[in-house]
Amino acid sequence: MGSSFSSNGVEYDCPCRENYEFCTRKVSDQVHEIEILKDEKVITIKQFINLLQDSRKFRSFFVSLLREVPLQSFMIEMVPMHPSNLESLFEFVVINLPAEIMTTEDFDITRIITDPELQERYVFPLIEKEGPLYRCLGSYVKNSSTSHVEELFHKFGALLNHTLDKSSEDEIIWVTSGDLNVSCAHLKLSSDCSHCQYPKYSRGYPSDLLSSE
Repeated sequence: MGSSFSSNGVEYDCPCRENYEFCTRKVSDQVHEIEILKDEKVITIKQFINLLQDSRKFRSFFVSLLREVPLQSFMIEMVPMHPSNLESLFEFVVINLPAEIMTTEDFDITRIITDPELQERYVFPLIEKEGPLYRCLGSYVKNSSTSHVEELFHKFGALLNHTLDKSSEDEIIWVTSGDLNVSCAHLKLSSDCSHCQYPKYSRGYPSDLLSSE
């Protein structure tokens, strides 16, 4: 069963799923911060990446978590990542977006695209034949088949792990699904925070992370 607790005057809601819990802090009607707990402890960035890559049960939990977000369509952004902060607590934010659906036509996004020159890496979902092409990640997660959504996050976990393993000492990785230059649901890894919309993640992190080494 779910539970709740208070921290710094903020009430957290903690529904349980498959031995995991998630805690949601409503920043505003449009923005929700989320943490994931196991054994009543918030998981670290490293744990999140490993679980997403290696645990089907966790991926199922993560998908169910996103489907319970009280927004019809949304983007996500994750706390910035760097080899020096992988033991820090993991959190991410969901941000409300207008719902938009496009047809697939001949647009093939059933692959991972990497652009080394721009230091950007994208993971696109598998698209069901003749199915709709969802513009934002939230709509895709809520309306597509569970197996396809879980596979998207499986690929994302593997790419995130590989990217951090190969990143340079001064490279910070930002994760967003809100690059408005991309016309379909996606997850983007980048060493540039210019497409991040949540100020807490896009401001202050470079100096904070790199000075901790």
